[in-house]
Amino acid sequence: MSPMDQGLRVVGTVEFGGLENSLSKSRIKNLILNAKDMLDGLPEHKDEWLGFRPTLPDFLPIIGPSKNYKNVFYSFGHHHLGWTLGAISGKIVSGMIANENTNMDLKPYSSVRFA
Repeated sequence: MSPMDQGLRVVGTVEFGGLENSLSKSRIKNLILNAKDMLDGLPEHKDEWLGFRPTLPDFLPIIGPSKNYKNVFYSFGHHHLGWTLGAISGKIVSGMIANENTNMDLKPYSSVRFA
């Protein structure tokens, strides 16, 4: 939940319905019920919103050095798990920058895998 100028934004579900399908009303109803359980006195909701997030074709993040610039390292594409995977990805990237052994095969996360 995030306070916004227009009110409280309640989010937290992922829907893989495609670009042509309408949003799932049951997911929205569930979010509203959960918010009302946590916060007494919430007013009736006024609008519903669905945002599209880009996703890499293989659903894996890109983690590692740039092909063209030695001082650029990438860590993005965690999709809907950015908060969950951000800390470990940061640790991996900091180890790469320090030339430490990561004990992981990072080839599946390489930025050049789509080249």
